[in-house]
Amino acid sequence: MFAFHRLLRFVMQKYMPDTRPADGVAMNAMFPQEEEFALGNTIYHCFYYWMFFPRCMLKISRDFLFTSDRDQRKLWRKNYIRFVRRTKLRYGGKVFISKNPPNTARIEDLLMLFPEAKFIFLHRDPYAT
Repeated sequence: MFAFHRLLRFVMQKYMPDTRPADGVAMNAMFPQEEEFALGNTIYHCFYYWMFFPRCMLKISRDFLFTSDRDQRKLWRKNYIRFVRRTKLRYGGKVFISKNPPNTARIEDLLMLFPEAKFIFLHRDPYAT
């Protein structure tokens, strides 16, 4: 995140397609991305693992979104705070804006971490998208 971001961005842009193969939506290494991908690279607590194991989607949903396991939730909160702090440090920001659909199931945890958090509901026209 700090040392190799320019190199990684260059490599990603060089090899990633201009559009998503599934639906033709434009892709670019500079576009906002969901932090779930980054979290999944640092801890074993990532909802998007279902993309790699589609037959296990329901189990992954229960384990990573709707878990009542206190240790798992504590680990997620610890790593999420770390991620937010590092991101704000890297980009010099005072405000962190998340674009992560799985966080919809984590509102209770997010409010515990960020009591002053604000939530915005986005709706996209499926035909335009």
